[in-house]
Amino acid sequence: YDPKHHRIDVSIAEIEALPPEWGLVLGDIAHNYRSCLDHIAWALVERGRTPTATLSERAKNGVYFPIESKRMQFNGVLPRKLPGTRRADIAIVRRYQPYIERKRRRNNHALAVLSRLSNDDKHRSVQPVQISPQATTYDVRGTRDCVVTRIPTSYVVWGPLQVGTKLAPIYVRRTGPNPDVDMHGQLAAQPALQQGVLMAEWIDKMPHIVSNLLGELSDPPTELLAKLGGPVPSG
Repeated sequence: YDPKHHRIDVSIAEIEALPPEWGLVLGDIAHNYRSCLDHIAWALVERGRTPTATLSERAKNGVYFPIESKRMQFNGVLPRKLPGTRRADIAIVRRYQPYIERKRRRNNHALAVLSRLSNDDKHRSVQPVQISPQATTYDVRGTRDCVVTRIPTSYVVWGPLQVGTKLAPIYVRRTGPNPDVDMHGQLAAQPALQQGVLMAEWIDKMPHIVSNLLGELSDPPTELLAKLGGPVPSG
């Protein structure tokens, strides 16, 4: 009971972790997308002013698809990550950068999430899939020393679900020394990545970003599509 705000705080006391293999699958997805973007970067350098054959081994090892949350950082890494790349190609890559978004949305940009997932999974540890709470409902079955006055119908919980995470509180009017509520709660949640980004939303956005990039930077590989049995563009 919180006497200052006249409410019963409800929080998570125990949580069962999602299957660990989900983290392995997530890492595989991130590596595949990161590799695809780096292949794009290599192709852009190859058709630029300094083809890869003219680069030193150190310069070749520095070729990566840039993902930056600040304009100055993006401009600063271009000579190393996309040396000699044509201005028109850089302009296309620039349009997909997280820094184009509003400041508060940049960290959750799909490419920014990809960069963190790929780096952390490769260099630190397998990144676990977390749980993001979406909504809570309470069925109050009894009260002691209080009367329920209000239960919020909408309550935002930022970040992943953890032990100690506070859910929607139950507001009460105290009538005795030890206010308490007997209730049954239900929690709706979804698998999430870092910083509460929903896994389903991220997985849905990434193929569109990569395919749109490829569509802007190159002609459709009609011969390959034909071998794979996919649709071959005409005209």
